[in-house]
Amino acid sequence: MSVVLGEAQDDAVSDALIALLTLLDDSHRIAFQEGRPREVAIETLQSQLASAAASAPTASRVRASFYRLTSDPSGQRELRDPKSRGRVDEASTEWVEKDDPDHPIWQIMSGRDTDCRILSAPDPWPRIDWDAKPYKTVISAPVTAKAPAGDDVVFGMLSVNAPQVGDLTETDRLTVIAMARVMALVLAMKTGPRKLGK
Repeated sequence: MSVVLGEAQDDAVSDALIALLTLLDDSHRIAFQEGRPREVAIETLQSQLASAAASAPTASRVRASFYRLTSDPSGQRELRDPKSRGRVDEASTEWVEKDDPDHPIWQIMSGRDTDCRILSAPDPWPRIDWDAKPYKTVISAPVTAKAPAGDDVVFGMLSVNAPQVGDLTETDRLTVIAMARVMALVLAMKTGPRKLGK
């Protein structure tokens, strides 16, 4: 099956691939660093990944946010402290499994990154009031890596949103998945093999 892309989409694909290749090159360099320089490089690359995710779509005023996944003492999941790039407005939503265990965000976090989809107004999605949101379309993917034991290690979530329905495309969805995987690679290097294996 052949896919015909418009000129704007073709440019978007090229730009996204160039950004990914650059980030992968930086990831390779980090793999050979140690100590404090490695830590600083990883933190910098995390910001660059969020910026790249925000700038990859052809639409304007796109925001990308990385949410770090943590657990409370009872093991309930929490998505807090989002780091945003793109629009001036920062992401402020946080999710706490203990307070809302049936929220669909936890299905996203337990699923595969390839299961992520483009959600857009006015399609109903539990807990989203589209009228109250500054964005009308969003893609959210879990940031996961395969541990030595074969289990998925979930580091967080990469979420990209845009102001208008139709702003985000299938190309953007695939780009978000790819960015999430590069981010997982970087965070896996930061975590280290011993902790990943636990």
